[in-house]
Amino acid sequence: MFDLGRFLPPRRRSKTAFATALVLTFTASTPLFADDDESAPHQGRPPLHVQETMRAFEEDQLAAENLAAQSFTSCTDGFAGTYPCANVDLMAFLPLDQIGGGYGNDIWGWTDPETGKEYAIMGRTTGTSFVDISDPANPVYLGNLALHGSTFSSTWRDIKVYADHAFVVSEANNSGMQVFDLTLLRSVVSPPVTFTETAW
Repeated sequence: MFDLGRFLPPRRRSKTAFATALVLTFTASTPLFADDDESAPHQGRPPLHVQETMRAFEEDQLAAENLAAQSFTSCTDGFAGTYPCANVDLMAFLPLDQIGGGYGNDIWGWTDPETGKEYAIMGRTTGTSFVDISDPANPVYLGNLALHGSTFSSTWRDIKVYADHAFVVSEANNSGMQVFDLTLLRSVVSPPVTFTETAW
């Protein structure tokens, strides 16, 4: 898989972003492909050897859990609520069904250079979520960037940020690389909204 991160400068790290706890569920509980006939044309699906690798990966994942949202919970005796911790408090937790649904696999971040607001960018099987974490105890789900041209949802969706733009890649068929102008997050008035890519 192409790693865009090798070509980008290190991102600015944020204490708030790292202190904000987001628990991610990573799985794919339903088959990615309904048709296993190896003689059939791919019809928009990846080659069979890629499908086999993805199936093996899918079988190795944890089952999805139906988790509730959680507010600030201090780390006490090695636990913040039900989550193990070591001197790190849980600021907030939003389950995947409250930030666009599907399953999650990657998270990145962006700090707006003009406003100082911080955002979490979550890669999911069904799109990319944007969450305002400027107040880490009260995260706000701003909206979803939908898939581009995919004929199946993908277990992998990775994001890197450069020059106030998010670069979103996936191995999904026809996904390519989505580019999203992160400054658009400043103008979200009534979240959540559905975003469209700035470029592809």
